[in-house]
Amino acid sequence: MKYLKMLGLAAIAAGALMAFVGASTASATVLCETNVTSNCGSAWSWANGSTVTFSLAPGASAKLKDPIFGTTINTCTASSVSGAVTNGSSTTTPNGTAHGTFTECTKPVSEATDGTIEIHSISGSDQGTVTANGFAFTFEDPFGHMCAYGFNAATDTGNFVPGTNGLDGTLNINHAVSLIAAHSDEGCISSGTWTANYTQTGSTPLYISAS
Repeated sequence: MKYLKMLGLAAIAAGALMAFVGASTASATVLCETNVTSNCGSAWSWANGSTVTFSLAPGASAKLKDPIFGTTINTCTASSVSGAVTNGSSTTTPNGTAHGTFTECTKPVSEATDGTIEIHSISGSDQGTVTANGFAFTFEDPFGHMCAYGFNAATDTGNFVPGTNGLDGTLNINHAVSLIAAHSDEGCISSGTWTANYTQTGSTPLYISAS
């Protein structure tokens, strides 16, 4: 228990530092079906309510790691983040409620809490920063504690990079997640590092454009 408490205190400091890395400000952004870095135009904009889905590629895995020692706490070989997104405009960014799933895990995820996503255009490119908030997932850690980890504040999780012809774009995540709740006792470490390489699925090309 002393080890866990010491680890938790160190993890608080590490998690707090990582939470500020890459923080973005809102920008006027639209999801676009053609490769332009600005002024997508209504003819090429994604329709409001269109579903954006990111899934693990075959053979890939999502991992929760100890932020201090780098050891893997949980590994899932099937995971996705999916939700209907309201497209952006000259004054807003694309956003929506999304559902995360984690299955085929070394420690089964007993529940997953929905969250929100926003996509912010990266100036001068067809890429975008994906910001997440509210997501959480609960599982039993190696010490038998039921722990929920996730994002309890808006967090830039990684950059979306469009694929060839706008299909199969990638979202690579390597970011701190915070302890949201300890369902059994105080033994859960206070944060972890979520790593995953996701691929955008679907038949509609996806680029990120400044409006």
